Amino acid sequence: MQRETAMESGMYGGATTVQLLLDDVRVGDTLWVTYSTEGLNPVFGKVWADTFSWDGAYPVDLRRLSVMYPKARQIQWRTLGDFRHDAITPQIDEINGQRRVRFEGHDLARVEYEPDIPADYLPVQFIQFSEYGDWHSVASWAAALFPKVKPSPALTALVREFNKEPSEEARASAALHWVQHEVRYFSVSIGENSHRPQAPDTVLARRYGDCKDKSYLLVTLLNQLGIEAHPVLLDSQSWKVAKRLLASPSWFDHVIVGVKLAGKDYYVDPTRASQVSPISKLPLSFPGAEGLVVDAATAALTQLPQQEATEPSYEHAERVVVQDTEGDATLDATETYRGNYADWARERFSDSAPEDHRKVMLALYEKTYPGVTLLEDPKWQDIAQENRVVMTARFSLPKPVTHKEKWYQLAFDSQVISDSLGIPDKLVRNFPFALPKGKYWGRYRMQIVWPENFDAKDVPISKQIDTPFFNVAENYITRGNLFDYQMDYRVKEDSIPATALPDLQKESKKLNEFASGDFRESESVVLPKDSVQFTIRQRGSAGDMRWIQDKMQAYAKVSKPTTQEVDDMCTMVIVGLSDKELTKNGDKINTKEMIRLLRSEKDPALALGISRCIGRIAFASEDYALSEQEYERIKPLPANDPSMLDLAWAQYYSGHAEQALATLARYRAETCKSADDVELSTLPTQIALWQRTGTPLPDSVLEIARAMPDSPWPHPLLAMQVGAISPEQLLRYTNTLTPAARERALDEAWFFIGERYLAEGNNFEAKKAFRWYLVNGIRRVHPYLQAKAELHRLAESDEAYVAGLAAYDKKDYASALADWERSTVPAAKYKVGQLYYSDGLLGAHDYAKALEWFRRAADAHDDDAENQIGIMYLLGKGVEKDVSKAVEWYRRAADQYNAAALNNLAYRYRYGSGVDKDLAQARLLYTASAEAGFAEAQTTLGFLYSDGSEMPANYPLARYWDARAMMLGDAAGSMELGYLYEHGMGVERDLVKAWQLYKSSADDGDKVGQFDVALAYANGRGTPVDSALAVSWMEKSAAQGYASAKLELSDWYRYGNHVGRDAQKSIDLLRSAAEQGSAEAQRLLAHRFLDGEGVAKDPAAAAKYFQSSAEQGDASAAASLGMMLEFGQGIETDPVAAVAWYKKAADGGNAIASNNLADMYEKGNGVAQDYALALSLYRKAAAKQLPIAFIGLAKMYDDGRYVAKDPVMAYTFYRMASGEQKPEWITRRDRVASQLSADQRALADASAADWKEGMPLPDEKTASN
Repeated sequence: MQRETAMESGMYGGATTVQLLLDDVRVGDTLWVTYSTEGLNPVFGKVWADTFSWDGAYPVDLRRLSVMYPKARQIQWRTLGDFRHDAITPQIDEINGQRRVRFEGHDLARVEYEPDIPADYLPVQFIQFSEYGDWHSVASWAAALFPKVKPSPALTALVREFNKEPSEEARASAALHWVQHEVRYFSVSIGENSHRPQAPDTVLARRYGDCKDKSYLLVTLLNQLGIEAHPVLLDSQSWKVAKRLLASPSWFDHVIVGVKLAGKDYYVDPTRASQVSPISKLPLSFPGAEGLVVDAATAALTQLPQQEATEPSYEHAERVVVQDTEGDATLDATETYRGNYADWARERFSDSAPEDHRKVMLALYEKTYPGVTLLEDPKWQDIAQENRVVMTARFSLPKPVTHKEKWYQLAFDSQVISDSLGIPDKLVRNFPFALPKGKYWGRYRMQIVWPENFDAKDVPISKQIDTPFFNVAENYITRGNLFDYQMDYRVKEDSIPATALPDLQKESKKLNEFASGDFRESESVVLPKDSVQFTIRQRGSAGDMRWIQDKMQAYAKVSKPTTQEVDDMCTMVIVGLSDKELTKNGDKINTKEMIRLLRSEKDPALALGISRCIGRIAFASEDYALSEQEYERIKPLPANDPSMLDLAWAQYYSGHAEQALATLARYRAETCKSADDVELSTLPTQIALWQRTGTPLPDSVLEIARAMPDSPWPHPLLAMQVGAISPEQLLRYTNTLTPAARERALDEAWFFIGERYLAEGNNFEAKKAFRWYLVNGIRRVHPYLQAKAELHRLAESDEAYVAGLAAYDKKDYASALADWERSTVPAAKYKVGQLYYSDGLLGAHDYAKALEWFRRAADAHDDDAENQIGIMYLLGKGVEKDVSKAVEWYRRAADQYNAAALNNLAYRYRYGSGVDKDLAQARLLYTASAEAGFAEAQTTLGFLYSDGSEMPANYPLARYWDARAMMLGDAAGSMELGYLYEHGMGVERDLVKAWQLYKSSADDGDKVGQFDVALAYANGRGTPVDSALAVSWMEKSAAQGYASAKLELSDWYRYGNHVGRDAQKSIDLLRSAAEQGSAEAQRLLAHRFLDGEGVAKDPAAAAKYFQSSAEQGDASAAASLGMMLEFGQGIETDPVAAVAWYKKAADGGNAIASNNLADMYEKGNGVAQDYALALSLYRKAAAKQLPIAFIGLAKMYDDGRYVAKDPVMAYTFYRMASGEQKPEWITRRDRVASQLSADQRALADASAADWKEGMPLPDEKTASN
């Protein structure tokens, strides 16, 4: 019968099946089968080759194979088989000129089938015959089957399309994908077409073909594109066996294409319809296979390249966001497929429905997180240029976090390990075991974003398990509220020997902890929720402020410290040295005295702690020789002690580079004993030290540093250090972290960026990197102190500069000038500029010379000079005033973290001067300046956070910044902090505390503090009333030019409060404040002139002062000036001018001005009549509860002017104008009331009584309903 055995696979071979039905066959019978084969497929010509099986799946009583051929023909034979090695010896004889080779075997045992046998293993025996002398003969035979083809119209048209691609690879890739996608796979392999391909034009016309047809077409297209390409024969099932064969075409069953691009050989398979990527990005076809290039010049087999993975084939990434440990969480999952896995995924996902995608993604999590739901449909993306397929999905996890025994836990399933080993139930076997995924690399990445009040600071962990079969490497770290985990799992071989299977089973148990389990976090990392508004640096500074105040007085009296006191004293000194600008304790702490005290303690139990403490103190105070000496006192200092790294750096800074490297070597020898555990937390420090000393990095370190630049911290940092990524790329990586994790990462990143620049000799960029710490660094940690040390070492100096400083301190400015002018240090040029800029130091100021020297310094990147040039452009000193240029110079200095420049630039953004107004940017700049210790910025932030008008109020931050400023000795900080306590803003109201803070500010000479203390004494707020002290402090404040104090004193003298009444003094103080520009004083003085109180009545003077005040934005003054102009109060009426001032006042929120302006629009007085605008302005004034404005609205509804006549609404507004009792209005109200029913009046009365400021007006409420 004719029955095709591979028809379901699209293959027609023309096979005929003989079905035999035998009589009387019983169980246990032996069947005797004899058959003969004559002739051969004409495609092979006159050269013969064939292969015969010997044993197999059934026992054989007798097996006989006879091959007869003319004795003149040179036919070779060979036995093949990897399991049984019994010799198969033929009997050779001659019959009638024919040579007969007969093989005979008896009682051949069956070969028991076992699953998962490697493709290059032959479990049964074969006998191969071949008349081909070598592989060149086979290649020549094959070349004749694939002759060169001349261009045809159809081929030429395709080639023309492919030639439109921009590169050779693009053209070749276009041709490959066209053949893969446009020519469907179907094989008609009858007769010679078992091996001879159809002509390319035939394949084009049919649009189908098998491997040889498609390969022939592709080779033809590539050749006509001018690209070298050849068919390649191989065995698709046992593609590594060919090298063990006699030269023969009979074993090959597949054809692919070899193509040469830019001198490199690629091997592509035209039958793989799921490929879309450029040829250079495609996975290798049959990696490591032995193939035969179809070319008459071929002399031997070609081994195809092995697949060398540079990225995981499959990556499963998860990001779980837990906002509340007792609530639901969200999970973002990303499945990434590369190489062959991308081809598989592309085929799987491209034609499947969204419902199938949902099922696939949900199946990943339904067991781990019962009740999981998709928040949106999964999305898949095919990144063809990288041969990468990505599937993403977002889920809701119902309460996935458990809380047990002080740990928060979240379950996981890594997905990348399952089914990778496929260990069978039967471990004892005969044949090697083929691992189901072969060599495999899978990666699991999990990020857990815990609630924002989690703040962990764990060291990075790197561990690996290495076995003969697989390697597992995990890296993880928890920083802030981000847990970041990565596990790379690699299966090393495609197959293993049968004898190794029990060992694989044993070793595989080590994978259980990586396959699934729980990630957990200690409850000890949980902070109070209100602390999250502070940065880590700010939390540390706030804690240090409290801690150091408690400790300093106590330890000043310590004579015999305990172990804990030694540690505390050491920490106190470190705090003081690292945070001078915060606490000024670095100046108060006598480092030498502290060291003397520590050394006086002779208790052996404290010796180790004392030497370590002195070593740390000396390092922090930049006395590296002493630090080195103290660390070396510890005999022996354990080689794995992190202090060894401090010792190494101290040795390096002391000029002992060789000793530093020796110390580093000892440390590494102790901490890196096992290749399974890598000590990552100190590796960046080790790399920096090697680089600073010009020492080549060990290959093992380079391999670690370069391997995974996007893995959990510190791998990106290591990659930056060795140049695998740039500093800019590293900083972009930190932007992907949560705020707390990013702050901790940046704290390391900037230090080692600076170290890299130093090693490269780029001191300018290094300085910028280290100065970042002054603004952002977390204090008390090693990078902060060392960055400050590096800045000190980078500070340029010479003999002339030092001499100039000494002369300046002695106020010998001429000598200082001479010394600094001959110095080569940029800071000296800045100092010269300051001498010329400051009036009185060298006589009259000389802005031109000052600018010249500032520019010289700025050319050398001196940030103080850049900031000063900005000030000169802002003030127009020595240059034409130009705010935009001022901003440019401020920005240059701010880029170097100059505190003053950051503050100056913040001011520009706050008020939109020279730049577009941007309060968010202003806040960032003020914060940077404040963190750098600039008191003005700190008090500004304190005010902004407490005031709440320019940014959301945040009283804890206001209190923090005010306290920081106060600790700097800034009186304004004390005053602002006192204001918070006085008004209970973010703290419990405490008038005594407020008074104490005001008093502290006042004692420091702050005029605002003096003013507040005076008010406290005057009103008995936090202290008993004391009029004499109130007057005394108020006069001190006024004497310093504080306008508010002058106004207050003026009021006291006006009414005789705390002092005797004195109209003249009241006027004099008011006039003084007005002349210095106080808008409030100008307005009050104007009223005095208008009313003739304390001065002669003078409407002209009143108008002048009202105008001065109004021009500064005082809305009340503008309204008063408008009324003088409208009604001619002592001056000539001017309705047009009155309208202008009313508008200014109304825009400033003055209700009276809005009402009067409404009246002028209603009457057309000084402006075109406009009832609509009048109605709007009346409403604006009425909304502020101005009675006369209610009358205006009532009249409009009463008269039906612009609005429909409405007695109810008119009556309602008349009733709301309870403060206006003019007979005219009362008469109108009563007249309207008479038109209403009792119910209407009652509703109107209730509406008028219920209305409160801030509510919609009655007519607005009606309109909205």
